[in-house]
Amino acid sequence: MELVHSRRVTVLYTKPGPTLVALRTARRLTWEGGEPVRLFVMLHVPYPLPLTCPAVPLGFTEQQFRRLASQSSVATRVEVYLCRDHHDVLRTHL
Repeated sequence: MELVHSRRVTVLYTKPGPTLVALRTARRLTWEGGEPVRLFVMLHVPYPLPLTCPAVPLGFTEQQFRRLASQSSVATRVEVYLCRDHHDVLRTHL
């Protein structure tokens, strides 16, 4: 019987520069054919706006993060979470 290990690597978005460094570092923690690195993005939506309607369209935001991730040369899955409270998103999705 072959034992299969799964290593899921998550990078939490902070700012473009540090996140790109973290993605490149994450590349060393993954292996060819393994799961893509998860880029975890929390997008704050201010209270006057409905949670489902951020100030910047979600599609545009996702595209920007995919572009950033492509600079890391590592397979990346971008996950964007709209939120009011970052702590709630971290507790729920990490």
